[in-house]
This record gives sequence, structure tokens and C-alpha cells, in this order.
Amino acid sequence: MKRSYDQHLNVFWQYNGNPHLEDNITRALINTLSLTNDDLRLEIINFFLESLGEEKIINDVQITFDLQNPYIKNIKDLNCKKLLIGLNPSGKEWGSEIEQSLKKINLEKDINNELIENDKLLKKFLISKNMYETVSEERLNDYRRVFKTILKRGDSRPDGWIFIFKEGNINPNIVIALESKLFNLDPYQIKNHLVESLGIDGDEKKVNKNITFETLCDKFKNSTYRNPCRIEEHFLDYMEMLGYYLKINSFNENDVLFAIENNYNYIIKNKWNKLFENFFISTEYNDLSEKIETKINFDLKKRQLWFEKIKNANIYFDTPLEKEDFINGNAIFIGTEIGVNSKDYILYIQKTFKENNSIEVLSSLYEVNDKVYESIFYIFKRINQINFSKYFSLLKSNNLDEILIEFINNTAYENKLSKSKCLELLRKINNEYPESQIDWLIDKINDSSRNNYNLLSYLRFVDYIKYDQLYEIDEKEFNKLFSKMIFKHYQGLKYINSL
Repeated sequence: MKRSYDQHLNVFWQYNGNPHLEDNITRALINTLSLTNDDLRLEIINFFLESLGEEKIINDVQITFDLQNPYIKNIKDLNCKKLLIGLNPSGKEWGSEIEQSLKKINLEKDINNELIENDKLLKKFLISKNMYETVSEERLNDYRRVFKTILKRGDSRPDGWIFIFKEGNINPNIVIALESKLFNLDPYQIKNHLVESLGIDGDEKKVNKNITFETLCDKFKNSTYRNPCRIEEHFLDYMEMLGYYLKINSFNENDVLFAIENNYNYIIKNKWNKLFENFFISTEYNDLSEKIETKINFDLKKRQLWFEKIKNANIYFDTPLEKEDFINGNAIFIGTEIGVNSKDYILYIQKTFKENNSIEVLSSLYEVNDKVYESIFYIFKRINQINFSKYFSLLKSNNLDEILIEFINNTAYENKLSKSKCLELLRKINNEYPESQIDWLIDKINDSSRNNYNLLSYLRFVDYIKYDQLYEIDEKEFNKLFSKMIFKHYQGLKYINSL
């Protein structure tokens, strides 16, 4: 995607329309298949066929397309191969575990509209599962939806159709129905399409397949028949603008500037999500795991990793996505957080750092002279009271010695502070450390009537990488860089843990 590319130049992006509508995604795919070259059209349709174990077709066929045509009524009666492709971001369906639960209890004699409307049938099901007293309202609504869908199916109208005719035939030899969803596919809608539109036993497995948007787009992108000047390029750009696909294999300046100028931060976010996911299954990550002397645990959702034999510390990583961060060029940060959850540990390492003259060793481990990233070291304060917990940066510096000297020589923990004493300390901090900017916190406590506050210091050591260091490097090079940064933080934590 190029800088200053106006989204409305894309043939699938409408003025005052709803480009995110799932029907518009199906329409974009159908138009792309109908307007692209013959070879690419065959390649994509054969991908659908092969995903269901069917044989490829060749050029001696005629292919036509349609959308939600209400006049298509006789498909279920045709004597031909009938298939169904589901398309969505995850390739998954919702609610299957509820369906399996339903099969375990006898519902048939109670199925009628009056019972459904009065929730009696649903109540019977929940009681049978020992869930009636504990089920949440949100989950209850999920069950209501499933019951109504199973017991009272409506009309079936797939989002799109592909008809394949062998030469000379009036009726199609193969029919492929398409159903698109922005979230997980509806398994009961899929079954309804199979039965009502295609005339197929809803329990058959071979005739329907769910495919992710990403997998489909990869087929277009990687095809040798793809022409970057034709309709398939508009389709890939469209899916990228919707946030369902990433054409870029590496960061470049145009991609980042495009995201900034068009408020498409989610495109960059999706790229980072994919990079982080791929890193933890990469060869570089496996090499790192072998190099480190303890098991690595990680939580991709929380952007954290920690080491099994190292306590009271973790490594966190993420990418800032505010416009100001983009303008400043900030791409990714990875940091060590020490002692945030334990007053006993922070008091212990404060004492241990002083007794072991640890400043020089820690500086040698964390102050790495590397032009790729910038290291910033922090003392943070966390204030706790029964109703809230807030934190703020007390001091930051590029010099770890300065931070550690300050940390060692000041009080790390104060507890059971009265409101007046807490305000006194915070005002003192505000005067001595103007960068802390905690007027908001002082105002909050000043407006409160509560006492008994705790104030804890803890440490953060953070590395920041700028985008200009990442432009044009491929995924393998990124994995090497990310591994190197994790190992640096591991070595620091390993030393601290050994004290």
C-alpha cells in the first residue's frame, strides 16, 4: 500500500457506504473472480475444490457467478456436485460446544414455540447441566440465540454462488455456495444452507469447508498469475484496509506513513500481532529457548513473558499505536519490570544491591552500546489504597547508575500512610521530581476521605526500537533482533536472581 493512497480509489470502497459489511466482502470476492484472468480464476476455484477433496477443473468449463439472488430456488433439486465454503477471519464456528451439550439431553417432546418463548426449554437444559443458578446474563442470551436457531430455522440465502458448467451442459455440474462472516461462522446457518439451499444432509462433513480471509488472500498474493495492475490488487488492498489481511512482509516507510495519515493504526497493529505470533513458533525462538537455562512462559494477549526459575520479575513487550508515537518513530519496546508485586522483594533487592556493589555489574548487562535501540531506565512508584491502585514514573534516565543510586539511597516502601501524610509525600515528590507530573494524583487523594495508603518503588529497564531501524528488514531478521533483546533482559534478571 502506498503513501497518500486515497481509499476511495479502491473499486470496492464506497463513499457513504459500509465497506465493512460482510455482504460487501463477498461481493468484492465475486467481482474479483469474475474480472480477473482465466488462470487466476481457475486457481482460486480449484483451491476451494481441493480443500474439500475434489478434483481440479480445467479450462473446458464455463463459470458464472451470482450473489444473494432470491430467484435461485432449484439448486437443492439439481443432480450435481454441491459444496459450501465459509469465509471469515478465524476459520472457526461459534457455539459447537453448546450443540454437543444439547445432544446429551432429551428435548424433542418439549420442542414447541410456546416453550421456547417462555424459556422453559432453556431452563430445563440449564438445570440438567447444573448451570441454572450460576449462568451469566450474557451467556444466557447466547443460549437463547442457539435454541431459537436450532429449533426455528429461517430462510436460507448464501452470500454468493459459483456455478461451473461443462461444455454444452444447460445445468451446472458443480455449485459452490459462499457464506462470509466478520466474526465466527454460525454453525446453524451453515447447516441450514446445506439443507435448505443445497438439499444436503446437514450432518455431512465433506461438502463444506471454512477458510480464513488470510488464507484466501495469500492464494491471490502468491499466485504466479497475479497482476499487480488488475482487480486482484484492489481486492488485496481492500482486505488490508478492512484489517483482515496484510500484504506487507516487512515494514517500510510508506506503510507507516500511510497508517498515520489515514488513521489506519490497526493495519500496523495487525502486522505486529502477526510478527509476535510468528516469533513464538520460529526457529529463532527455539534457538533462544535452548540458550536460556530455564523454561520460557509467555502470554501473547498480555504481551508478557517470564522465566520459570526467576521470580518477582517479568518481561513485557508491545508496540505503541498512538499517532504521537508514530510521529516520534517509536515502533516497539521491551522491558524488565522488577518488584512491582512484592514489597518484601523490592526491599530485599534494595539491600542486596547495596551490599554487593551491584551497580557496575547491572550497568554492564543492561547498558549495551547498540545503535538499533535506545535504553531508558525508570524508577516507578505504585500507590495503593483499598479502592484503587495507581502508578507513575518517578525518575527516568539513559544512565542506569543514576537510577540505581537513587533507588538504593531512598525509601522503597512506606505503608499505612494517613491522607495528610500521603499528600505531604506526593507534594514533595512533585517538587523534587517535576517530570513525575502527579498533580492529577494529588487532586484525586485530596478529594478522597480515605486513609491507609501504601507507597512502593519498583524498577523498569526498557529498550525502545525506532521504525527507521526496522524498515525493509525481513521477518527472520526481526526474530533475531527480538531474541537478542530478550536474552539481554534474561541475563540481567538471572544476575539479580542470583544475589
